[in-house]
Amino acid sequence: MGKNGGNTIRILEAGPPGAPSTTLIDLKLSFSRDGYENLSVASDFAFVERDDRTFLVMPSGTEHKIAIVDFTNNFEMKHVTFSEKAFENTAPHGRYRGVEWAVGTDYVWTNDSSEDEHYVIDVVNAKLVKTITGIARSTLVSVQNWDRVRASAQQDDMMVEVRAMQKQATDESGSASPIGVAALVIGCFALLVGIANLHVLSN
Repeated sequence: MGKNGGNTIRILEAGPPGAPSTTLIDLKLSFSRDGYENLSVASDFAFVERDDRTFLVMPSGTEHKIAIVDFTNNFEMKHVTFSEKAFENTAPHGRYRGVEWAVGTDYVWTNDSSEDEHYVIDVVNAKLVKTITGIARSTLVSVQNWDRVRASAQQDDMMVEVRAMQKQATDESGSASPIGVAALVIGCFALLVGIANLHVLSN
């Protein structure tokens, strides 16, 4: 991140051990930078990994906007405007906004200290999903719901077991085995209970 008002950022590709890194690409962020042309206006960024895709999220320090760069789609860039309020700033360096990924989700949050607002942004779909007001803090903490994670993992394990039971329910002659059928019914019932528990945790 150079002192260019957020005009561009340089992405480096790490070299082998002991070798220098090389420039991979210079990304033009297209942020407004009037009055900040020779200043560094960003201090934070976030990487988001979803479904084998890697995103870079960079907030602007000179307007109410973030840039989302899809590293796995030829560095495609999208912008999200998260507030329509007039940008007012008295700091000589612009606004040092924070940005943080809620790990395991599609969302990041960024802040606006002058408005006491935080913004939740869907990175994958590039849209603002929620504005949180009335919080006089510059940061938020993302907490993982481990009960929900465990319930989801248990559901996946039960699906594997049900498939195995289904395979065992048919003997080599192709006819249904009574013991196998009973085991399959019990397994399906256990799966339904697991799905119900996951639904309750989700709510």
